Amino acid sequence: MGDFLGFTFGGVHSSDLGITRVSGGDRYEEELHPEIKDRTAEVPGLNGQYYFGSDFGSKTFDLEIAFDSLREDQFRKLRQIFGTKEIKELIFDERPYKTYMVKIGSPMELSYVCFDEPKKRVGVARDGIRRTTRIEEEPVIDEETGEPAIDEETGEEVTELVRYRDLEQVTPYEILEGTERIYKGEGKISFTAYFPFAKSTFEVLPKPGNKYYEGSEDWAAFSGILSEEAYQEINRYDSKTSQMTIYNGGDLPVGFRLYIPAALLNNNISLSYKPNTLDTTAQLNLESFTLEDGDVGVLIDTTSELVVGVSEFNNSVTGATYTTSGNLYNGHITSGYLFHLEPNNGIYDRSVLQIDNGSEDIKIFYDYLYF
Repeated sequence: MGDFLGFTFGGVHSSDLGITRVSGGDRYEEELHPEIKDRTAEVPGLNGQYYFGSDFGSKTFDLEIAFDSLREDQFRKLRQIFGTKEIKELIFDERPYKTYMVKIGSPMELSYVCFDEPKKRVGVARDGIRRTTRIEEEPVIDEETGEPAIDEETGEEVTELVRYRDLEQVTPYEILEGTERIYKGEGKISFTAYFPFAKSTFEVLPKPGNKYYEGSEDWAAFSGILSEEAYQEINRYDSKTSQMTIYNGGDLPVGFRLYIPAALLNNNISLSYKPNTLDTTAQLNLESFTLEDGDVGVLIDTTSELVVGVSEFNNSVTGATYTTSGNLYNGHITSGYLFHLEPNNGIYDRSVLQIDNGSEDIKIFYDYLYF
């Protein structure tokens, strides 16, 4: 399965269902943005309308599919997978770093003919191709001499690691005794994303061994996702500067969730946001206050615009988790407003979140949002 041919819905890949995504003509069609809805009002006696702004509506994905050897068990599985009313993840093979939350928009439509063919046992290769990766150490060639380059200090040849992607044709199935019914045809699947934006699938770029690593050279540089090394440099509070370095690799401003432990709430807390690291564009100030019984801190959630109590917070190597209590503390905001993080321009651009009276125990959580 290749780019623009496969997709994953609810954790099931289209190739496992025996279907392939196709275009309706010579080209694929794609809406780059969700529907835009204008907020307007008509006033009797005045020309035109008053414009109060715009919002993005839901996003629809209408996929055309084809199949030429759909087995009876796969046909049944199609009914099960695409007969759900639940909202599930949708990931396209060509951009696996983006995850949409969708539900089936309308009943799946199929048009087909049936045949009896010899039974087959399907192999492990989805498309009859086995892909393997090998990394070899090779000498670096001097461009002027055409000979292997020599390290001046050690006198040894300079080498580099070269990654090769080998392709081997394999038989994707074996013939068994008897016949089975198979379907050939085409169809349509419609998905609706009521939240019209995709969230980042990965926290950092996939490494060798991850199923998304193969082919990542086609999209990694344009995804906005950082390497693990670069990611370790952001979102950590620096007590010397009272700052967090922030990076938003998505296409849109995004809300964040900031955990502040109880010990820091004995003093006033001040947040200042600097998208270009210099100029402050947003602020939020909280007075000192005492938490309700059972709360160990607060979560400033700028998406829901709530300052909510946290009853349990666990910080581990694999990531932090928390449980909110439902106690609200918005009344302790003295000035400013709950703001969002602007997208950064490239992987080397950074923003700054200034947090006065903070500590390393402060933690921030947010996703990247994509069109």
